Amino acid sequence: MLWRTLRQRHVDAAVLSRINSFTELGSLAAQLISQAGVGPIATAIGIPATLCWPGTAQPPWGNR
Repeated sequence: MLWRTLRQRHVDAAVLSRINSFTELGSLAAQLISQAGVGPIATAIGIPATLCWPGTAQPPWGNR
């Protein structure tokens, strides 16, 4: 939510749509890469460890 607010306040309206498109494209690419990588990770370290890892790898500001 903070990123969206900052984008609207600090990016010129003429290029805001383009910036939003690049942001969404980057988010989609990151999701696809992470989904492709979770299978080999689960094979290497096990399913329980794979499922526990996202809960411990939170950003420093946490979930609010």
